[in-house]
Amino acid sequence: MVPLQPGVGYPLVRSLLALNEVAKKQLVEVVLISRKDSDSGERVRQSIYYHKLPITRMSFTGGTDVTKYLSAWKCDLFLTADEDQVLNTSTNSDLSASLASLSWPEGQVRIAFDGDGVLFSDQAERIYKTEGLEGFFEFERKHGHIALPKGPMQVFALKLQKLCQSLGENHKWRVRTFLVTARYDVGNIRVFHTLKEWGLEIDETHFIGGLDKTPFLQSINPAIFFDDSRETTDRAKIYVPSAQVIYGINNLDPNILIRSPSIESRNIQNEHST
Repeated sequence: MVPLQPGVGYPLVRSLLALNEVAKKQLVEVVLISRKDSDSGERVRQSIYYHKLPITRMSFTGGTDVTKYLSAWKCDLFLTADEDQVLNTSTNSDLSASLASLSWPEGQVRIAFDGDGVLFSDQAERIYKTEGLEGFFEFERKHGHIALPKGPMQVFALKLQKLCQSLGENHKWRVRTFLVTARYDVGNIRVFHTLKEWGLEIDETHFIGGLDKTPFLQSINPAIFFDDSRETTDRAKIYVPSAQVIYGINNLDPNILIRSPSIESRNIQNEHST
């Protein structure tokens, strides 16, 4: 895969990130937010590593106006060559007020998934819990070329994709899927590889590196959000419909079910990869 060449913003980004090396601590963080889809995002991610840019958090919105997520990312400076995006962020002195006017299409069903323990198995989560962050990164470096095992919601996501395809090109917009994951840095690599091997197209992928998912979910405003963490769903359910997937190391009950204040609990078949 041929890496992308540096663009007009490259010198500034490189210079800003170099300040962290001088200070020997993080003064500046650069987040990449792109309208590209997840498949194209893999080339972007590889280009970032090729050019040795320490950018580990990113969002690929699959065509959605990226300014919708600036508030969630808590941006102090937003750089873009798209004049319309500049207007979206500059017409109001209050960025959040400007973003509030951006709405999703009426009648669109948006479904958001967590990654590990939901779309994927809890394999990586177990490594993180037992060996820490460095152990997790080392494991992912060694297994980046191997698809993650299937999680409890993988089959549902594939069926949702099939449903979307059956709607036809003119109505695909009616179903939109999101992956909001705490993964970042080398943890992104395996996600791209897994989705490609499964043939699963997620419209938007947000690698937020351990940040609170709630602001991103507020921007997405999904019909439902699935996560295996009780703590995460408890925070999110104040703003969006959220369901806890009881599965894996984060949950003691070996049975898989969905618990939500708005959805009656029900058993879901556990699909394990072989």
